Order: sequence, then C-alpha cells, then structure tokens
Amino acid sequence: MKNTDKREEIMRAALELIAEHGFHGAPMAMIADKAGVGAGTIYRYFEGKDALIAEMYRELEGKLLAYLQEGYSAADPTRERFLHVGAAVLRYFIASPLHFLYMEQYMNSPFGIALKRDRLLGQSDEGDLFFKSIFEEEWRKRS
Repeated sequence: MKNTDKREEIMRAALELIAEHGFHGAPMAMIADKAGVGAGTIYRYFEGKDALIAEMYRELEGKLLAYLQEGYSAADPTRERFLHVGAAVLRYFIASPLHFLYMEQYMNSPFGIALKRDRLLGQSDEGDLFFKSIFEEEWRKRS
C-alpha cells in the first residue's frame, strides 16, 4: 500500500465512521482499525483528530464546489445561477449521502460554527461561496 493509499484509506474510514457515529463516537483507534493501519500511522498524515476533521471538511467542500462549477456561468441571470447552485447541491448530496452527513455534522459543530463566523466577518478566505457572490451582486443592483 502506497502512502497516498494509506491517507485515502484513513480519510475514507474517517468519513464513514464520523458520518455514522459522529465526531466523538469515532475515536482515532476505531478509524485506524477500519482503515487497516496502526493508530500511530494516522499521525504521520494528520497532527491529530481536529486536523483530520478539518482536512476532511476542506476536501469535501472542494469536491462540492467543483461539482457546483460544472455548467455554472456568472453571466447567467441571478435567478438561473441561484437555481443552478440549489439543484446542484441537492444532486450532489443525493449522490453522496456520506458527504452530506459529514458536512451537516461539521457545520453544526463548534468547527463549523467557527468557520461560519469567520466567513461572515470576512476573516476567512476558505472556499468560494457561490451564494455570497450571487447575493452581493443582487444587493448592489437593488441598492
């Protein structure tokens, strides 16, 4: 098994276990066991559980954002862009229910609350929020 394979197995195991059992119900030893690696191996790839949780969210958000960009055109009317994003989010999560479960848990945990706060206050440049750009443009038009 190559190093990237081990990392991918750890991420897959963490996704499945956290989606099913939550952050606290999926200890590192359980993740390591499911991934087929030693518990210490996880720490070669991640500083700790919080780092694993944050990296998992960033990867899933990146996949979702890439999916949203398929067929998205900033030149389309606001209504069309809004409908595109909404429908794409639904399609993505229907096709990837574990991603939905993980991201829902993340966004309703202290991790997600801090991320949302930082984004609202402009203190985080993580992720390109389609809705933010759509709403800002609409707000400028109506002001």
